[in-house]
Amino acid sequence: MNQFVGTGTRFMSTRSNAILRRTVTMALLLGAGFTLSGCAEFVHMGRMSDREYASSVAGVKIEQQQEDGSWKQLGETDGSGKWWIMRSEYKGGGRIRLSKKGYGTQVMTDNEFMQASSMLMSPITSDESDTNAPWR
Repeated sequence: MNQFVGTGTRFMSTRSNAILRRTVTMALLLGAGFTLSGCAEFVHMGRMSDREYASSVAGVKIEQQQEDGSWKQLGETDGSGKWWIMRSEYKGGGRIRLSKKGYGTQVMTDNEFMQASSMLMSPITSDESDTNAPWR
């Protein structure tokens, strides 16, 4: 009879360890999931592409108009046309301006910008360069 009791105890111990391992694994996975999904709420990211060639557009200045009418630079696209802006860097309500020499300047509401993750920039000819000046 002692044989069965020992086997039963060993079985319970192994089973308890398996349950504990599963519980810890699930807790770690859920914790990592919440942590990673929470980080996206603090950052706005996206990609800028050329409308004609579908290539990346690097060096696009992203600015927000301040209450006094001045423009504050929030960021710039990197070499692959991607931007990464901390949401703490901008205030709600100001217009957003996207500008780069050789491309038409885009001005939009902050809401339009925050909802977009992919945008297109249209190249301009030398005739149009004065009408699309970034200071307008």
